[in-house]
Amino acid sequence: MTAKDWVRVGAPLIGQDAEFLQTLINEAGYPTRLDQIGDTDDGRSVGVMVQRKHLEFAREVRAKSFTEGQVAEPVEAPSRFGLLSLITSSAGFAVGVPLGWLLKGTALIAVMGGATLAMCAFLVTLAFGATMIGDGVKPRTNPPTVQVATRKPGPKR
Repeated sequence: MTAKDWVRVGAPLIGQDAEFLQTLINEAGYPTRLDQIGDTDDGRSVGVMVQRKHLEFAREVRAKSFTEGQVAEPVEAPSRFGLLSLITSSAGFAVGVPLGWLLKGTALIAVMGGATLAMCAFLVTLAFGATMIGDGVKPRTNPPTVQVATRKPGPKR
C-alpha cells in the first residue's frame, strides 16, 4: 500500500473525536490510520485516514456519528401573499374595465381604468394584506461561522 492509497475522511478532528471515529470504522472491519497534522488554531489537528476504496463507508460513519456544526434551516410556511395580490389585482381590473365602458370611454380608457383599479387593489394588499395573513416575512438567520464537530449519542453498550 502506498501513501496515495490512503485518504482523509473529512476535516481534521480533535484527538478524542479522531480516535472515536477510528474505533467506529475499525469495528466495521476497515483499516484506519491517524494522521497528525500539527497544531491548529481551533484544536483540530488529527485526521482519520482510510483506504481509498473504503472512503464512502467511512464518510457515512462520520456523517452518522458527528454533526459537523450544521444547523437545520427552519421550515418556512409557504406564503399566500402572492396569490392574494393576484386575486385582488384581477378583481380590480375586472371592476375597472366595465367601469371605463360605463363612463362612455374608449377601449383605451377602459383598459387604463382597469389597470388603475388593479394597481390600487395591489397597493391595498401590500399595505394591509401582509399583516392579516400571519407573522409576515421572517428574517433568515445566518448559519454560524464556527463549525465544531460533536459526537451524536450512540447506542448503550
